[in-house]
Amino acid sequence: PIVLVHGLFGFSRLGPMAYFKDVAVELSRQGAVVYTAALPPAQSDEVRGRRLLAQLSCWQQRDGHTRFNLIGHSQGGTTGRYAAALRPDLVASVTTVGTPHFGSAVADLLQRQTESAGTQDAAAALANAFAKLLALLSEAPVGLEDARAALLSLSSQGAARFNALYPLGAPPAPCQAGPEEQGGVHFYSFGGTAAATVAASDLLLRPFAKAFGAEPNDGLVGLCASYWGLPRRHDLKLNHLDQVNHRHLGLFGSPEPLALYREHAEFLARRGL
Repeated sequence: PIVLVHGLFGFSRLGPMAYFKDVAVELSRQGAVVYTAALPPAQSDEVRGRRLLAQLSCWQQRDGHTRFNLIGHSQGGTTGRYAAALRPDLVASVTTVGTPHFGSAVADLLQRQTESAGTQDAAAALANAFAKLLALLSEAPVGLEDARAALLSLSSQGAARFNALYPLGAPPAPCQAGPEEQGGVHFYSFGGTAAATVAASDLLLRPFAKAFGAEPNDGLVGLCASYWGLPRRHDLKLNHLDQVNHRHLGLFGSPEPLALYREHAEFLARRGL
């Protein structure tokens, strides 16, 4: 089975809209069994990962599956890595899409700006309120919101600590390939190079792209930070929201991201996963 794992301020479903827009439907059409995780919209990888493990255990006992293929977008990728590190018996593979394994320059910038302006408490309170609203409107647990912990997980400092604790699949350096299999778990990664893709989501992401200087990025994650395990494709002309098929902010999708997930599901099947 495939489990889709959402990122920061994500959700399984928000009314009629899925975070991974049309992805579960597309993969199900191809014969895959697909689950969608429902995690706290803003929390650390460890807290999110423990919630994910609880859901995997539930699906295993209820439906009789042995192990799962996790596909995580953004922070969903590191959340999946945590789950694999703690319970490799439950995880066959972890695929990360636009995940800041070595931290995001945007997270570092937000940390510096709120610290220098003395607005950390106010910014965290606002972000937590938004995360709580998302949880109330979706299937996520309510009351676990911690935007500061989420921001630390996504920062360079937090990523370095996390990687030291949970190194399975780690490349020797950013922008390099890591092992495809380690500790009995397979690792794959995808990365985007287009902060602007002539999409409505460009309005949200284009300003953040400046934080990366000349490095290719998807608007929130630098290309080199997205490498982990065996690189599948790191030349995707997709911004951070395009990667989950929200090219037009959830109103319309695009066939390109769906083809990406479909091809990867077929790749996992050929690997016997």
